Amino acid sequence: MPCITDKTPIEAGCYFHIYNRGINRERIFYTEKHYLRFISRYNRLLGDHVETYSYCLLPNHFHFMIRIMESKFPGYEAFISTQLNILFSQHALMINRERGRYGNLFCKSFKRIKINSEFYLRNLIVYIHKNPYKHRVSSDYKAYRFSSYGEIIRRQKKIVRYHDVISLYGGMAEFIEHHEDEDPLNQFLGKLVIEKEQITD
Repeated sequence: MPCITDKTPIEAGCYFHIYNRGINRERIFYTEKHYLRFISRYNRLLGDHVETYSYCLLPNHFHFMIRIMESKFPGYEAFISTQLNILFSQHALMINRERGRYGNLFCKSFKRIKINSEFYLRNLIVYIHKNPYKHRVSSDYKAYRFSSYGEIIRRQKKIVRYHDVISLYGGMAEFIEHHEDEDPLNQFLGKLVIEKEQITD
């Protein structure tokens, strides 16, 4: 089972679950603009350096399932971590300025889990897509706007590598079926150590 930590080193060529939540479970997104700005910044800062397999932004936390590209220069892994921290810092500055708040917006350093199995990878994508329903943010995860599910279903070339995602399941029909089949998801969630972090609304 992967280990949750903010100490796990970022490694080029590897898959990671990247996530974090607002400090004291406070909101990190208040308006549609905040969600869109976050995704835009993410793509600008990391789009040329990571392959995104899924994501979901919720009012008080976020999830990304990514693969770090092969190393392009010395210190590449540290560069990726720096880019992620710039993303979070810029978002916090925007929220603090608009909301008249001060201090940290996110909990400490971002968490990351290195993904070592295809089983975990496939089911993590489903877990991320179903987060809006799990946390009662939306009654229909398929219609939730700030998730990669719709992007993949519509085969949109935005952020997610939908061809690679669909191929993990063997096709679009299998991708949809895996999301609708509760048994493998429940089996996966029973082992998912992220639940110990109690990311809640």
